[in-house]
Amino acid sequence: EKKTLILLSGALILYNNLYYSDAFYRGALGEIEAFFFFPLLLMALDDLTKEADLKTYALLTLSFSGLLLSHNISFILACMVFALFLLVNIRKLDQKKWLGIALSTVIAIGLTAFFLFPMIEQMSLGIYRINGYFTDEMQGISVLDLLNLRMSDIITSITCGPFLLIGPILYFFTKKKNAFITSCLICGWVLLLMSTNIFPWKYISFLSFLQWPGRCMILTVPFLTVVTVYSLSEWDEKYIGILLCAVILFAGYMDFCVIRTGGSIVSLD
Repeated sequence: EKKTLILLSGALILYNNLYYSDAFYRGALGEIEAFFFFPLLLMALDDLTKEADLKTYALLTLSFSGLLLSHNISFILACMVFALFLLVNIRKLDQKKWLGIALSTVIAIGLTAFFLFPMIEQMSLGIYRINGYFTDEMQGISVLDLLNLRMSDIITSITCGPFLLIGPILYFFTKKKNAFITSCLICGWVLLLMSTNIFPWKYISFLSFLQWPGRCMILTVPFLTVVTVYSLSEWDEKYIGILLCAVILFAGYMDFCVIRTGGSIVSLD
C-alpha cells in the first residue's frame, strides 16, 4: 500500500552483497535472472494460504518457468521450498487449490519443454556438475564473515548485507503477527545458518548439488526482505523514505568501490 515500501523491497533485494558478487565479481547471469522470480513465487505462496485465484496460479507458472530457464540450482531450491510449504500448509489447501497447482505444473512443463526434456536427455548420457560429481565436503563461512563485505574470494564473500541481517529483528516488535511472514523469517534464518560452518554439511551430502553453501543466500535474501518490509509497514512513510535513501546511498558506495577497485568491494571495518 505504501509506495516507499515497494521501492525499499526492490532496493533490499538488488543492493546486497550476493547481487554485487554475482553481477560484478562472478558474472553469474543465470543466478541474477533467478533473483527476479523468487519474489513472484513468494507472492504465490502467500496467496495459497488465503484465497487463491487465477493470478496465484499464473505467478506459480511464471516463477517456476523462469527459474528453470534461468538457473537450474535455483529452480531445485525453489522446488524444495515449495514442497516444504505444501507439507506445512496441507490443511489449508483444498481440492480446488491442488487442482490449480497441478494445472500450473503442467503449463510450466509445457512452456519449458523445449529446454527441459533435452536437458534431461543430456544429463542421462553422462555425469555433469549438476547431476552428480560432488564429492568434496562443503564448508560454509564463519558467522562473523556474515558481517564482512569484502569481495576478495567468491566463496567467502557471500552475505545478505547489513540491512537484511538487522531488519528482520524488527518483526518481534510489530503489533500484528502473520503466519506467512513468520514462516519466511524461520526459512530465512535457517537458510542463513546453512551458509555458515555451523551447519553440519558433511552429514547432508544430498544437498551438495548447491556446489557451495553460499548459494543458500539466493533464497535467504527474498525471505528476509519480505520480513523486513512487513516489519516496517507500521512505520511512518517518512521514516521508511529515510531508510530507503540510506539503502540507496550505501548501494552507491558499493558501486563506487566496485568500479574503483576493479571488481573488489573493500571492507568497511
